[in-house]
Amino acid sequence: WDIFGTGETVVRAGFGQYFQRERVGIYLGTANMPPFVRNTAGTRTFAEAPAPSPFFGIPGVGMNPNNEIPSTWQYNLTWEQRLWGDSSIEIGYVGSRGSDLVQKSDINQVAPENRLDFIRGNGGQDNSAVRPYFTTNNRILYWENRGKSEYDGLQTQFRMNFGRGSLFQASYTWSKFKANTSVVSSSAGEENVQMTDRENP
Repeated sequence: WDIFGTGETVVRAGFGQYFQRERVGIYLGTANMPPFVRNTAGTRTFAEAPAPSPFFGIPGVGMNPNNEIPSTWQYNLTWEQRLWGDSSIEIGYVGSRGSDLVQKSDINQVAPENRLDFIRGNGGQDNSAVRPYFTTNNRILYWENRGKSEYDGLQTQFRMNFGRGSLFQASYTWSKFKANTSVVSSSAGEENVQMTDRENP
């Protein structure tokens, strides 16, 4: 928008909402668990065959069936002013808000009230009873879309054309970003960003 119609003072703005497609890999992981896959454990000797096991295995992944589609609102507002000659300055605000982003955590982690007992038992198989699901020490990775992100930034830029095709440009950005899930992996796949404590995310 050319505010004064002189071509020297311009304001630009934009906004949009962007959606993330569903990750197929998360769904495929559920197909490698009971009741679709049956696991049998035991020791076999040459003298006799192992007895049939009713053990169907333990789930390792899951997801919230009520997940919303992850999305991000992005918006910006920029003011550009021509100075002298072929020089100009820009000052802009850029922001974004993410909601329903993918998070991953272990729903079979030891509850806070049982963690001391778990440590005293060295985290061994004998302490599997302190976990909320099943009598094993396995983790159950659970995907749910409840992550959030926030970004706010002030962006400035000075440009000046001089000489024969020469350009000088200086830019500076001051910003703040925070999120409670990974924003570099759309499936929250990095172990280092996995939620380590569901009771205190």
